[in-house]
Amino acid sequence: MIDSVSSSALLGVRSGLRALDRSALQVAQAGTTRPDRLPIEALLEGRQAQRQTEASIRVFQTIDQTLGSLLDVFA
Repeated sequence: MIDSVSSSALLGVRSGLRALDRSALQVAQAGTTRPDRLPIEALLEGRQAQRQTEASIRVFQTIDQTLGSLLDVFA
């Protein structure tokens, strides 16, 4: 169970970081190679990617706390 949850959290972190990289590239390209794209869209996508990454990291923190509690109970 823990393995599947941590795998999902890791997938969420990786996905969020990739999305953040894409949006950062779009912001950098705004007005140069892609004048039709407003930078605000890329900035909002970057914020969404940030939130996704933060949420996935919180899953890791919850797993860590839960395992710590279980160890305390059985120790």
